[in-house]
Amino acid sequence: MINVIDSKAREFVHNLLEEVLNFFPGKYVHIDGDEVWALGEGISLDVAREFRGPQLYEEHYRELIGIVKSKGEIPMIWGT
Repeated sequence: MINVIDSKAREFVHNLLEEVLNFFPGKYVHIDGDEVWALGEGISLDVAREFRGPQLYEEHYRELIGIVKSKGEIPMIWGT
């Protein structure tokens, strides 16, 4: 699982997505979104040790959706 509160991890994911978008042109891009049951736990807890899983999910996928849309593609996401 990607540590979405780590700026270097987010940068890695953003760069990887950009590379995929440039290499595999297509109308639809699936950016995953399932199996995130542990998001917001462990190292992802904020300084106050407060669970923010849903907010982290929204922030992370909003960024990925923005990247896909900036290339004129249609993002698809699977959420459970």
